Amino acid sequence: MREEGIKADYMTPDGLLKHGLAIHAHIVLIGFESNSYMQNSLITMYAKCGDLQSSECIFDGLLNKNTISWNAIIAANAHHGLEEEVLKCIVKMKNAGIDLDQFSFSEGLAAIAKLAVLEEGQQLYCLAAKHGLDLDPFVTNAAMDMYGKCAEMDDMLRILPQPLNRSRLSWNILISAFARHGYFQNARETFNETLEMGLKPDHVTFVSLLSACSHGGLVDEGLTYYAAMSKEFNVPPGIKHCVCIIDLLGRSERLIEAETFINEMPVLRQASFNSYCNNGFA
Repeated sequence: MREEGIKADYMTPDGLLKHGLAIHAHIVLIGFESNSYMQNSLITMYAKCGDLQSSECIFDGLLNKNTISWNAIIAANAHHGLEEEVLKCIVKMKNAGIDLDQFSFSEGLAAIAKLAVLEEGQQLYCLAAKHGLDLDPFVTNAAMDMYGKCAEMDDMLRILPQPLNRSRLSWNILISAFARHGYFQNARETFNETLEMGLKPDHVTFVSLLSACSHGGLVDEGLTYYAAMSKEFNVPPGIKHCVCIIDLLGRSERLIEAETFINEMPVLRQASFNSYCNNGFA
């Protein structure tokens, strides 16, 4: 941005960091820098503004690290996609005798899901159970996602809450797992169950559903879902939905329709066209 002469404003990470630095300076000026609430907030602020090094510096300087402090640095590393560092923090937190809470476990399981390391996920979920947190909805959803991404469908279904107790996130994780592992009919049936339960699908639901249709060769069904997404459910198409449709048409060798879709799609074209080309449809 700087090289192109674009000024940073409050909506960009650089602009936000500039304001954050000013607030941090004021906190020091009024003598609140040692306040634990301030310190934890600063860890989060710097991480979300792209300055993880400052987050780590503040955390390392804490004399009394509690659960909230550890969770703040865990979230900071997760925000930057450093899943292995998240797990290292959890191990250090446990070794330091600090109690892990539902946030610690859910962030840890989310990191494991991205790494797809089943053994570590099983161990962490067992530890959550020992703490009596295995039934916490955040932990349950994170564990479901972890098992789904590690291809352990039986374990995922074993901890799946009963339909009346499932959040929309639980339903989305279930649809996504079915789609990822080729259970396309199950993904469609789960979507129908979601509607029967009176839950409104969101953009994540449709990404999973369209992906299932694409990989399952269900072209007409996928196009029907895409049309219904905005007309029936008021979910505006995003770039991921459009990429799914391009993938759907490309896989079925309906290349002219795919090109027409790219030219008429309601979101930024270039990213989708790149996906279209990269998947060998051009």
